[in-house]
Amino acid sequence: MAEESKTAGSPVEEMASENGQISKEMLVASVVAGTALGAIMAMLYTPKSGQEMRSKISEVAGGATGKVKEFGSRTQEQIMNSINSGKSALLNKKSTIMSAIDAGRDVLKKEKDKLTAHL
Repeated sequence: MAEESKTAGSPVEEMASENGQISKEMLVASVVAGTALGAIMAMLYTPKSGQEMRSKISEVAGGATGKVKEFGSRTQEQIMNSINSGKSALLNKKSTIMSAIDAGRDVLKKEKDKLTAHL
């Protein structure tokens, strides 16, 4: 069976699970981005002086930037935890497989010795 090559998809495709559902992280990021966009649009349509508007936009942008950085840090931490967990599991499986291979070699050697002794 030929294995299909996988190409990197869009960030949305990468954050979706294999069954096509959107992950919790993607949902949170979408809500934060939508909230920030809605707040900016509301400010743009609210009558205020230029200085007040720039100040308010800067305030909202700073808050959104902080949330995005926090989300990125949490996501990066989760990814690193998953990688480390995967490495640990892989090392455990490798050890089990190597033990099985060694046991198989021992059995083959014993059987070979029995056969050569009978000849």
